[in-house]
Amino acid sequence: IDKYAVALDVVPGMPAIVEKGLELLQISGDKQREVKRHDLKVAIKEIGRRIVVMVDDLDRLTGQELIEVLKVLDTNGAFPNMVFLTSFDKRYVNDVLNSYLGLENQGRAYTDKYFTVEIPVPLHPSFRLMDYLVKLLKDAAKSGFVKMDAASVEGQTRKQMNYIMPRLRTIRDIKRFANQFLYDYAEVQRDVLFRDYLLLELVKYAHPKDYEALYRLQYIHRG
Repeated sequence: IDKYAVALDVVPGMPAIVEKGLELLQISGDKQREVKRHDLKVAIKEIGRRIVVMVDDLDRLTGQELIEVLKVLDTNGAFPNMVFLTSFDKRYVNDVLNSYLGLENQGRAYTDKYFTVEIPVPLHPSFRLMDYLVKLLKDAAKSGFVKMDAASVEGQTRKQMNYIMPRLRTIRDIKRFANQFLYDYAEVQRDVLFRDYLLLELVKYAHPKDYEALYRLQYIHRG
């Protein structure tokens, strides 16, 4: 992979996600250690098919890793019959890049320089997110992990919808919150009320500083 890194102007020590992408560009047979870009263009053209490279989870990379990946995309995007398809949280990725590069907000996302087509993913309607959360908690009840009947779990969860939905806006939020709640609730469920503990865990997930203040009794005033 190192010889392709040299040809594509990518620094050594790249993340695994980049190495996997570059493996698709390997040319069969022995070549010189430093493969020229011309050789890569010829090899890709001779395939006679369009190559689509999927790059997922960019929003899990560090600033340095993001720069390396973007450099790969920029350098290889000009190859004939090659398309890169990526998915990521645009705001998060640009915040990481701006922080890493020490850039001020210029009113334009840094990633816009590298992508010619952008298709925003439609937001999930809140009722579907709520249905998914209810399903996860009901499944835990049906399996016996939560010592309540599934109907009660659903009813008590849905009654808190106005508190839950403004704070859990994505499928990832729902999964993480459900896992956090079930892990903590399993240890104390005989000593707490499901509804109250659900809301307490919501504060813990969405407002960690306020949760810590509650833990330290900072909101309790003694007269």
